[in-house]
Amino acid sequence: MNDTQKQRKVEASLNHKANIAASLKHRIEVAKVNKDKNLLSLLEQELNQVGL
Repeated sequence: MNDTQKQRKVEASLNHKANIAASLKHRIEVAKVNKDKNLLSLLEQELNQVGL
């Protein structure tokens, strides 16, 4: 694997993690608006598990 391929792999990984974080944060905000404490707890656990 050359340097360009390695860099693309790193960028794809970072982009994937950013997308997961954005999705989770949005879902958390929706759970807060809906006052869904159970879902909020689960989403916060998921956020911690993925290391965000």
